[in-house]
Amino acid sequence: QNSVLTYIEKNISQYDLNASSVADYFQIPVTRIYEIIRNTKNQTFKEYLTTIRMEKSADLLCNTTKSINDISSDCGYLAISTFYRLFQDYYNVSPGQYRKTHIHADR
Repeated sequence: QNSVLTYIEKNISQYDLNASSVADYFQIPVTRIYEIIRNTKNQTFKEYLTTIRMEKSADLLCNTTKSINDISSDCGYLAISTFYRLFQDYYNVSPGQYRKTHIHADR
């Protein structure tokens, strides 16, 4: 199950990453993917994927000078509007506002 989590984390930039594609990669039933995520993270696959994408995007906002558009793409979002909406829902601030309030002085 750790390999499944690692695979998901390493492939979050793939916009079409989903439970079926992960199951196909490991050649196991998709229900097993759902079970692994539920048992290890206590989340649905979609919740887990959103969580790791949001955490990655927050890290990139704070620790890089990449554009928000590039960060959106790096985290698997084709449409920047989707990224903005999900980020706002997750952190209750826009990506730009998050960067302004969480910027690290040592970059």
